[in-house]
Amino acid sequence: MNRSGKDSAFKSALHTRSVLGLLFVLIILVGLSSPLVMPAHAVLQVKRRTTPVKGIVISANYVVWGLSGAPSFTELKKAGFTHVGTIAYSEFGESEWSRMATWIRSVQKAGFVAFVNFWANATAAMEMAKSAAATGADMLALDELLGRYELNEQQLGLVIESALNVNPKLSFILNECVTVQITNAYAWTAKYASVRIATDSYNDKTQIDYGAQVASSYGKKSIAWLIFAKGSMDFDCYNHLDQWLAYAKERPVDVFFWLVDKDKTWTAQWEQVAGF
Repeated sequence: MNRSGKDSAFKSALHTRSVLGLLFVLIILVGLSSPLVMPAHAVLQVKRRTTPVKGIVISANYVVWGLSGAPSFTELKKAGFTHVGTIAYSEFGESEWSRMATWIRSVQKAGFVAFVNFWANATAAMEMAKSAAATGADMLALDELLGRYELNEQQLGLVIESALNVNPKLSFILNECVTVQITNAYAWTAKYASVRIATDSYNDKTQIDYGAQVASSYGKKSIAWLIFAKGSMDFDCYNHLDQWLAYAKERPVDVFFWLVDKDKTWTAQWEQVAGF
């Protein structure tokens, strides 16, 4: 190759290298200017789905007093329930608590989270909490202690602490139906990561929305109770359960169901509940 040919080849190679160098620099600059983490919407798209939580309460008549006819654990599992609980009463003696503890173990052995629901005034609630915790339950549901029995923040804290002294791994649900009590329940238990708040208004669906809204401000997820047994009052939730189920399904809440009752009125709407 003559000299002019060598010069031309050299210039062509130099030009190619310059272009590649510029491209490399541009790639580096673009990379540095791009975020090193995924944008929020991308994170939400790949966020792992959590296991749905679905709970139910079974009357103590089935658990400690020998009544038959409640859904079997197999039926509850098929219906998608994750939490199975019962109700404790202040008149329980040693034999009732013992039978409940046996039942709690069977619930856990079947693969459910076992819980005990109770209501009591400020004086009795601490002892009830300790007795319920001693059954080996995974969770306690404190039923309208603020709304029905008007416990203050200090009294509520003592109830929770008395149960935790028996079982430090316990978690809790506080059931409340009125806006002011729902608000206080969140504020007074904010320091407890193991405490969740549940709305249990059976005539006002908007309380489900309020509970979800307040829960999000505390970084928690609300629970909504729905009643499917005929209670002592003419509840809208019971009368129009299909509407309440559809409403709750569209909200960012977990749903718990009240109640497999002793009079077996629960059977009329069981199919809807099981299919939820």
